[in-house]
Amino acid sequence: MPFASRRDQGTQGEAAAERHLKSLGWRILERNYRAQQAEIDLIALDGDEVVFVEVKTLAAADFGEPEDRVARSKQRQISRAALH
Repeated sequence: MPFASRRDQGTQGEAAAERHLKSLGWRILERNYRAQQAEIDLIALDGDEVVFVEVKTLAAADFGEPEDRVARSKQRQISRAALH
């Protein structure tokens, strides 16, 4: 099903990621957390570890390695927000 907009695509992707993490037993602590001029899509608890999740929703199935999809600048933004 095509997405109406990129925002819709992102929202649906975040919802799917949240459902998946919950199915693994993770507890979602925050959604779309904003701090230090950055946003963290999901903050979750996996056992006793806090996990900061960046969700990338792509329309194509050939997307490559997840770590290649998040630019260094975005990684730094997430780190700043996480430290906040």
